[in-house]
Amino acid sequence: MVNMDIRLLVENPSKTQFTAVRLRYTGTVSGVLLQEKLQEFFGSETHEWAVASTPIRELSVGQPPLLNGSIVESYRGKGAVERASTIYSAEITHGPDSRKIFSLSRGRWSIGRDNCDITLNDPSMYPLEGYMTVDHAGVTYSSKVKSHTLQTQSLIKIGNSVLRIGEPPTVSDSFRDTDDVEIELPAPRPKVLRVAMILMPLIVGLTIALVTGLWLILAMSVASSMLMALHMISHHGESRKTRNAVMEAATRDLTNVRQFSAHSIGQEIVLGHHQRETKIRSTQRELSILPWIDVAPFVISVEQLVELMPIIPVHTQRLALVHLLATSSHVSILVTSADSWSYHQLVQPLLAHPSSYLMRKFDSEATGIIICERKPAILPKKATIFCISSAEDSTYSDVCLLDRGVSLDGVSEPTYRSLICSLPIQSLNKAGHSVVASRTSDIEYFAPPPENPPQDTEDVQFFVGIESETGAALTYSLNTHGPHFLCAGTTGSGKSQFLRSALWSMALKVPPTRLSFVLIDFKGGAGLGPLTALPHCVSSLTDLDISQLSRTLKYLRADLKKREKAFHQAGVSSHEDYRALILGSERTLDFPEVVICIDEFKMLVDQHPIIMNEVMRIATIGRSLGYHLFLATQRPQGAVSAEIRANIATAFCLRVSSTQDSYNVISTEAAASIPARSPGAGYAKDSENRLIQFQAPLINGYYGATESEVISISAVYNQCADDDLGQAAQALTDRELATLCSGLSKQPFFAEKSYAPIAPSLSALPYRVSASPLSLNIGVLEVPDAGIQNQWRWKEDDGCLLFLASPIERNEHVFMLMEQALSNGSAVFCFSPSEQFIHRVKSRFPASSASCYAYSMKDIDFVRGAVETLISSRSPALLVLDCFDQIQDTLARYPDFETQILDFLSPVGQCTVKTTCTASSLPRGKFQQLFANVLFSASYLETDPLRSHRKEYNRPHEGQFSVEGAAIQSLVGDTAENGVVCLALPDPEFSPIIQQGAKKLALAQLPTHLGLKDVPELTEKDDFRIGITRNGSAVSLPKLGSNFIAVSGKKGSGKTSFLRSLMEMNQQHSAIFLPGEARPTLKQLKNALIASCDGYKDLPILCIDNLHLLNEEVQRFVLQERDSFSKVIVAYTPWPRWSTSPILSALSGTETGLVLAPTSISDLTFYTATALPWDLKTDGKVPPGRGVLINHGTVLAFHVPLRAAPRKTGEYDEATAE
Repeated sequence: MVNMDIRLLVENPSKTQFTAVRLRYTGTVSGVLLQEKLQEFFGSETHEWAVASTPIRELSVGQPPLLNGSIVESYRGKGAVERASTIYSAEITHGPDSRKIFSLSRGRWSIGRDNCDITLNDPSMYPLEGYMTVDHAGVTYSSKVKSHTLQTQSLIKIGNSVLRIGEPPTVSDSFRDTDDVEIELPAPRPKVLRVAMILMPLIVGLTIALVTGLWLILAMSVASSMLMALHMISHHGESRKTRNAVMEAATRDLTNVRQFSAHSIGQEIVLGHHQRETKIRSTQRELSILPWIDVAPFVISVEQLVELMPIIPVHTQRLALVHLLATSSHVSILVTSADSWSYHQLVQPLLAHPSSYLMRKFDSEATGIIICERKPAILPKKATIFCISSAEDSTYSDVCLLDRGVSLDGVSEPTYRSLICSLPIQSLNKAGHSVVASRTSDIEYFAPPPENPPQDTEDVQFFVGIESETGAALTYSLNTHGPHFLCAGTTGSGKSQFLRSALWSMALKVPPTRLSFVLIDFKGGAGLGPLTALPHCVSSLTDLDISQLSRTLKYLRADLKKREKAFHQAGVSSHEDYRALILGSERTLDFPEVVICIDEFKMLVDQHPIIMNEVMRIATIGRSLGYHLFLATQRPQGAVSAEIRANIATAFCLRVSSTQDSYNVISTEAAASIPARSPGAGYAKDSENRLIQFQAPLINGYYGATESEVISISAVYNQCADDDLGQAAQALTDRELATLCSGLSKQPFFAEKSYAPIAPSLSALPYRVSASPLSLNIGVLEVPDAGIQNQWRWKEDDGCLLFLASPIERNEHVFMLMEQALSNGSAVFCFSPSEQFIHRVKSRFPASSASCYAYSMKDIDFVRGAVETLISSRSPALLVLDCFDQIQDTLARYPDFETQILDFLSPVGQCTVKTTCTASSLPRGKFQQLFANVLFSASYLETDPLRSHRKEYNRPHEGQFSVEGAAIQSLVGDTAENGVVCLALPDPEFSPIIQQGAKKLALAQLPTHLGLKDVPELTEKDDFRIGITRNGSAVSLPKLGSNFIAVSGKKGSGKTSFLRSLMEMNQQHSAIFLPGEARPTLKQLKNALIASCDGYKDLPILCIDNLHLLNEEVQRFVLQERDSFSKVIVAYTPWPRWSTSPILSALSGTETGLVLAPTSISDLTFYTATALPWDLKTDGKVPPGRGVLINHGTVLAFHVPLRAAPRKTGEYDEATAE
């Protein structure tokens, strides 16, 4: 059931004026209901209306005479019965009351200006001009001056009015003024011949008179010459043949003029009558005198009427408006709040006509004819403005037209209303209803979907619109009328609404397991955007992104290959056979039909023709595989190629801007003439070349969803300017339509959506920590060429990763991998030449809370040893080599380190250590082919000369990476060259797992600042603590063969502070501090030895500082009494003559000792050590308190908490001096 809209001109019961109203109704509405609605609208409970003297309560809406554009007048009763049947009619063809028709029955009819049977508003008439007598003999007109009989179709002029006497029905053909009549005339007589013809009788008569003497003959000759001269003068020397030809042509012109009648509206603009010469033209010569026509229609052009309109009388303006509405396909009436009451009353009958269009403000792009009261300041370029007001300050070049003896015509208000009512109505169906008002809520096809939609639908149908001629629903099928379709329509033609309603009608009939949509809208989603919420929509593009479009097409190609393979295995060759096979076995379709809808595909043709060719190849291949193409554009000219036309079976053309566009789509120019006020109106041309006019519906909800009245009335004058019939406001907004579409997903059968030929667009998601410490979630990896999109987990045997990107592009993703490794208990070791990167790592992953270690190039020695520790530990760890292209330059100086890195990067490398490298350029030489997986950023690919020019290369977007290597080969083999990965996001609530016990890797450097409390206690009481190692454990002096141990160090290395710290850390032992710079005597030493035994069971420890300043006597005593000390710790600064020292001479060749702050191997020459420990330095430096313990060739770095001694004793403290 379709909702109908008509307009009526209704007489106001309280005022002598008419109002244009819009009547909207559904189904069959009785006149009684219309009567009640009109009474409610006008606020009159008792008033009654009638159409053509028939009460509307006796009529039905939409049935004659109550049709679109009818005049509804107040009902005044049946009135007097006519005295006799009408046998003649008197039409006022010209004059102030032109177009008025009087019915003449037998009798006497008075005619004049006041209170006559035929009253005409003609100022040039007398109150009683004369009488017309109608009897069996005909019509006789008599006045005070004359009386004569009038023939049928004859004209009589009374005053300035011209009447035509005719027999009913009157002539209804439209009048068209004739062009010049061309006739063939002989050349005019020469003047010599005309003079000879006049003089010849005179000469002959004179000659005879002279010869015979009969002068009477001379008199007769003179008379003959005079008659000839008079004939020549009166007929201008023209022959009878010429005069007859002219009269015959004049008769044809006069016959055409007499065809003008009261119904002559539509082809010529006639505003009055005048005298003119007959339109005769000779091809041979000019005619000097032509016959005149007394009462000829005054015909003017539209351009002349534009200038005459403001200065002609109101009754002539009414006639001009009738002509404009009849001759133009697009008449707009501008109505504003500043308009006068008289202007409102003048345009009310126009607004009641369905072909008119209401405007609220001027549009610079407006077309057609615009009627307004005042001329606007800025005139539209493509529109013709008719100003009604006479107050315009303008000059008119053709005002002189009114000075040519022209008598202007006019029409009265009742005739004005009846003429407009009699004009034909455009864009209506045969029943006289406007189908532009069709809405989905009024169309049964758009009923809510059933709970269990049929799966075995043979062919999917979609709703096109309402046929304009029959009012029936127009539906097409994807396969019967397809498989591919084309739609064209300019801006404002309703193309988007048509596409929406067509696709939505399919979605309501079949579930997603039967049909899928791929929506491509190059208008930013303004057209098809709301339909992406449908459960049938498997992919959507809303902008002209070439990479996303290429990705979509690759997925579709992969889907076609899957279909071809599945159909081949099933033994079928088409989707129809496949569907019958699957449904016959009561299974769900694995491959539903796919509709690819591309809005504004001309942008694709113009900017990316290669992509458009690929679309057409997919359409060609997919014809038998269940693929259907919907192409839509605003400008079809130049976009519809021969290849597209060959693949299109059915085309829809809404209003287009040119006849050429219309012809390109439907092979006819009809769509170019669709008025702009009829959005959704168009033509459909199917494969059988049938051309059907239709009206597409507006989507305003399901069928029956709106609780509207059966009939409603509103004033046309109050409706919106862009809502000709009040329909645009009824359409759902984009948000409402999206909500309506998403509601389908809540139904069980529409929620089943397993088919996804195109994976969702890549988007970054938070990672999920794996249970295995050797498995990291990198992100979502897709290979469009194979139609694959999976989570990419970096497992034990997947090889190493290489990020080729700028630091800004790669750092956050590297941090994400580090977070994952720390979250599942693995250690992270970073090495980078970039101090900025190291600083970010340390600030983001403090070593105190996570097993994350970051070192720069200054820590190269430490890194070399740490890497070797990683190899030997067999613990799960992540090795990050940042800026590998710069590291590669350093590796050349460290062959052993280069070998270690090669082992990590090789395919058969360490499975427990996963290696990630980053670089800004591809590594060189032997490292170039070692990376199992390489990730390229979008900016890097732009600078790559090889990959940037490959058409089939999958290009990542910003924030994504292209992937090459083992991960792609394991998925698709050699089918695709690369894939695209969207890396996972870091976790904002990251919390690392702290390694405990044996699992913890000691990869931290020695601290630079240490307190005495930071040194852990030893398990055995006899052990002597000297500092801590990298892993935080205490270092004790080894078991000595002799109780002497040497502590060497350069000046400023902190030997004094070291000795004092030893005494503080080991307070369970008594100690004697012997500073060499104090020059202690032997007696002082003995006394100190005796004093140290008080209260201690164990022997004291002797700490000698600055041995090179201690005298030899004291040194020999210490050697002799060595058994009196548990340990003798000798600190000294190496000097060339160290062999003169008795103690050092005795210690020569020892394999155990301590060296403070060594910087080179030369500092260890006193011992048997061959190399410095790799963990000696911190941040590339050897800080005070750093020492090396040498024990039989083993070198151990340790750090001592230094403590400055007070100066009050006067003892020299090297640490304080530093």
